Amino acid sequence: MTAPVLIVDDNAEMLRVVERVLGYYDYAGVSVASGEDAVAYLDANVDRYLCMVDVTLPGITGYDVLDHVVARQHPAQIVLMSGAGAVGALDAPNLLGFLQKPFGFEDLKALLDVFEAG
Repeated sequence: MTAPVLIVDDNAEMLRVVERVLGYYDYAGVSVASGEDAVAYLDANVDRYLCMVDVTLPGITGYDVLDHVVARQHPAQIVLMSGAGAVGALDAPNLLGFLQKPFGFEDLKALLDVFEAG
C-alpha cells in the first residue's frame, strides 16, 4: 500500500466516495471534515502527504490550508477541489493541481501518478 492521502471535505458523502476510489488504487484515505482538523493533522504528521482539500470549507478554507503548508514548509502536496467553479491561476510551491467536482476516476488517478513521480 502507498502513502495515505489526507481528504478534507465537509461533505461526508464526498469523503466516503473519495476513500473508496483511493482504495481502488491501493491508497489509504485519511478523512477529516474541516480545515482546522487538516491543519492539526498536518502539524502532527510531517511526512510527505497528498492532501485533497475542498476550497469552500467553513472556517479555515482550502486556500488557508494551502497557505499553512507553504508557510510551514511542509512537504505535503495539495490538490484543491471545488464544485463551485475554477480556482483560477494560483502559483504555490505545494499546489499539485485542481479537481473540479464531480471528477472522474481517471482525473484522480492522473494526480496520484504525478504525486508518486514527484
